[in-house]
Amino acid sequence: MSLVISTLLYLALLAKLHPAPQAVPAVEILVIAIAAATTGALSLFLPSRQLIAALRRLELRVVDQIGEPVGSFRESAPVRRVVADAEAAVRAAMPAYQTSLILGMALAEAVALFGFALGFLGQPAQVVAPFFVVCWALMATKFPRLVRITRAIETSTRAECRLGS
Repeated sequence: MSLVISTLLYLALLAKLHPAPQAVPAVEILVIAIAAATTGALSLFLPSRQLIAALRRLELRVVDQIGEPVGSFRESAPVRRVVADAEAAVRAAMPAYQTSLILGMALAEAVALFGFALGFLGQPAQVVAPFFVVCWALMATKFPRLVRITRAIETSTRAECRLGS
């Protein structure tokens, strides 16, 4: 939440300072900022891959649960792979998830910082505003939820991670 507030403070600071508009927009600076912001936005998905790699290194116990038999007695019952202790798995995954979250939010804020730098250099609001909108959209995609952790555990173990059962 503090990162979202900091991006709002960047906008407030730009509104308070009123940087002198440039007579001719520096296209080179704008292209460099857009390229850097795009790279930062695309690298936002790397922490998720790092999270799954870190979860694979954890030793999470997976068991096979036999479901209800279907059809005749000769057919085998379906088997589902589940994480043995889902709560312990989530607790073990939390440090890796927090690292991924912090990196992702910092990369999203970097996009807003490029917009702030452009605004400070005198670019108009029509150029600066999209950087902040993209930043907030990226932050919204990284918003922490329990489903994200359990989905990462399921991806890394190839088993269901059911909490509360």
